[in-house]
Amino acid sequence: VFSFDSHHLCATSDGSGCAMAYGPNRKYVGLTWNEILELEGALTIQGALLHQNLIDASNSGTGVFEYPYSGTNKRAWVASFKNNSESYYVVSDYLTAESNPACLAFTDKNNDDFYDDDMDVVVGCPSDMSCTEEDQSFCELIPGHLASITDHPAFIAVLVLLLFSIPLATYLVWRQKKKGREKLRQQMTEMQKKMEAMKNIDSDLVDVNKVVEEAKKRRASLIAKRAALQETPPTWSDSLETLVTVSPEDEEYWSVLDKMRLSIPNVYISKLWRVQNSSLWSYYSFHKDRLEMNNIPSNERRVWHGTSGLDPVHIYNDQMDGFMMQ
Repeated sequence: VFSFDSHHLCATSDGSGCAMAYGPNRKYVGLTWNEILELEGALTIQGALLHQNLIDASNSGTGVFEYPYSGTNKRAWVASFKNNSESYYVVSDYLTAESNPACLAFTDKNNDDFYDDDMDVVVGCPSDMSCTEEDQSFCELIPGHLASITDHPAFIAVLVLLLFSIPLATYLVWRQKKKGREKLRQQMTEMQKKMEAMKNIDSDLVDVNKVVEEAKKRRASLIAKRAALQETPPTWSDSLETLVTVSPEDEEYWSVLDKMRLSIPNVYISKLWRVQNSSLWSYYSFHKDRLEMNNIPSNERRVWHGTSGLDPVHIYNDQMDGFMMQ
């Protein structure tokens, strides 16, 4: 896409337009025709004249024109448009496929292969073709001179290409589908292996959970048996509650208060409970007895234990650790 006149996008203003867009060669955007032709090495073409002819062709309504280029003729399609009162033209990449001649063409009067002022605009149709319709771009055969399309070299080339391309495309599609099926088969096999492995792991976990549950039941049974044989402290009552209230009428109440006042003289008790946790007592007694059986003094002492912000229920309802872990 080129502007008719100079544009602020181009740093140079040499009368050969300004490229607003240039297909895949974005490096040409912001350059004039003279700068682009110099980069392309097309030194036999005057950029300003090419630019003017492109403007004329786009304004003529024909759209297609030919011009000499380095010993050969090139063909281009061009159309103009306006945006915000500024004029532009769009020129296609040069057409390379064989087709009918363009109605608008340029001839080199001096045959010097130089794109300059000696170029003439002529109707480019051969004797057996004509441009009779308004805004017609390509020459058409005159009735009576029609030739068979099957005799045209381009038709034969296209036919050969199609005959070669169809089997190749069919093979490529088949090969792609085969690869897709193989890949899907591999993915399914891997998925089956993973599912089988997870199934085996789940089975092992079920077995482990059963063993753990059995161990927990056996542990609870052993603790219960030992608790039945284990003597409980003489101060315990027959209550089945874990937490038993100790009233001021009980001797144990004043015994606890006396022991507390050895550390805090002015302390008083607002309420007192006794923990009667058979499991904890059995666990404690078991380890105490083990020490004594090995002639190791148990060194048992009565100490005070604070609970900070922890709810004491987590301590006195514990089945093994009690104060040890809290």
